[in-house]
Amino acid sequence: MKIMMWNIRGAASKSTIRTLKELQNQKKPDLTILVETKCSGNKGREVIKAMGFNHAIVEEAVGFVGGIWILWKNDDLKIKVMSTHKQFVHMKIENNQRRTWSLMAEINASLLNMKVADAVLENGEWNLEFLRELIPEDKILKITACHPPKESLGEDKIMWSPSEDRNFTVASAYKTLSQANENQDQTWNLIWKWKGPQRIKCFMWLATQNKLMTSERRQKIFGANPNCHRCPNNPETLLHTLRDCTEASRIWRQLVKPSHITTFYRAPFETWIRWNLTVEIGANAQPWLKREERDNHPETIIRSISQLIQRDWNVKLCHTYREGNKSADWLAKESLQACLGFHFIDTMPTGLRNIIDDDARGVSLPRFIIDF
Repeated sequence: MKIMMWNIRGAASKSTIRTLKELQNQKKPDLTILVETKCSGNKGREVIKAMGFNHAIVEEAVGFVGGIWILWKNDDLKIKVMSTHKQFVHMKIENNQRRTWSLMAEINASLLNMKVADAVLENGEWNLEFLRELIPEDKILKITACHPPKESLGEDKIMWSPSEDRNFTVASAYKTLSQANENQDQTWNLIWKWKGPQRIKCFMWLATQNKLMTSERRQKIFGANPNCHRCPNNPETLLHTLRDCTEASRIWRQLVKPSHITTFYRAPFETWIRWNLTVEIGANAQPWLKREERDNHPETIIRSISQLIQRDWNVKLCHTYREGNKSADWLAKESLQACLGFHFIDTMPTGLRNIIDDDARGVSLPRFIIDF
């Protein structure tokens, strides 16, 4: 497929239309992408018609700023828009030979050189107005869930996990590469030495070979919907099916020790399988990861918590299950449905009132805990 992309900086002039027609005759592209068209509405439709295109996908300009046009003439070319924003258009393309491509047309490629600190205000909070100009709201929610960087917390560091001191060496890289096949054999042996039903062994073997028919794999073969049936907004990958889906996660959280939860959900698939087979998530297991010094921890939020604890005050950290503080748990869940920012509750919501009434009456909510 031949694609022509042009930062046209205004598409309405007659000289631009004439130049584009000449390029079309010379290059004969299957797909033409114009960015910074600075033209929209009826005027934009007239320009597209004058250019001689039969099909178009248009992300309108805002006034005389921006604008993305996806243009083509071939009726056999099928284009499905996956997501759009005033900064980009993400699409899936299929030709008459059933070949498919995934393509993103973007306006401001210089944004790729942005630093995270460029999206942080002087008070240390995320610059939400700036972020909303660039990315969709659902992505902003994921960003705001992360602690913003601060100079007082020190610099983020790139750490090499295969070495004990977290510094990269050629020797540790060679050792990691040489152990790749060995680890695969170890996983194989662990599966077949595991004392359990044969059908479960076969299932685990298929999982390690990535042969389970998840929705994502079925989509690649048959073109079906790749999303999970229980979590419609998430692709049903192998790891999502076995661990990260809300239904699967609900079971795992009853089996895994709370102190291991974070590592359990961050582990790559091969490592995660071996941990399950060797029962390293239990009370008798060896520590999964060496404890990092708090001031040198790679997570910004951990360093921030460490600084708060080291202030001149007495701090006591206590763990409680969600049944021990259902009011906070209820408010946390309700906050997921609210917009970003501060919210003040003038009248107590019905759901929260019922929880407080139960607490006043001394209602007990026992929890069944499995301790390895």
